[in-house]
Amino acid sequence: MPSPRIDVDPQVVSQLYLDGSTTTEIAAKFDTSSSVIRGRLEGAGIARRTPGTQPDPSRRFWRKVNKNGPIPPHAPELGPCWEWTGRLATGEFKYGVFILAGKEVRAHRFAFELAHGPIPETMCVLHACDNPKFVRHLFLGSKADNNLDRDRKGRQAWGERQAKAKLTYQEADTIRWSHRTGGLPLTVLARWYEVSVSTIARVVSNEGWIEPQAA
Repeated sequence: MPSPRIDVDPQVVSQLYLDGSTTTEIAAKFDTSSSVIRGRLEGAGIARRTPGTQPDPSRRFWRKVNKNGPIPPHAPELGPCWEWTGRLATGEFKYGVFILAGKEVRAHRFAFELAHGPIPETMCVLHACDNPKFVRHLFLGSKADNNLDRDRKGRQAWGERQAKAKLTYQEADTIRWSHRTGGLPLTVLARWYEVSVSTIARVVSNEGWIEPQAA
């Protein structure tokens, strides 16, 4: 009696292999032999890896990134965001999750390291585009900077402005930090806080909104 035909989708096999699975692991998943999997890979034109090696993690990473993401409405001059399409972390902030050497890492941190090298232990990677699952428009800041950034985003995520235009001392401090540390343009900050560019320029130049100190 002939053996039943094994239905193994070459596209699924190729994706699993490119994501780092071995032919033995893929064969076990489909309850078939490694030779069948190798045949599917050959038919799909996928080059075999040297035994014991893993694919370049950056190739796996970029396959999970959509570079035609939305343009942040509060800062259109930044251009399209790069959206992580893989797994997201649970909790309040939906950071992208990437598997690297068997461990979970945040996708935006890995993207920053690909572009700029290792991240100093005392520094955080912040989002200028105000969305934790995006992996573009990133900059370094201290943990204190990260807390300020988090508070600001909690108040006006994705550029939602408060009704009032008058700046508080705390807002002015955040503006100075965003410009000096985060490198955000005056025009972007003016749009965020619904004030003129000249007002933002006065703030970052310490010409106003300096909280009086107790005598």
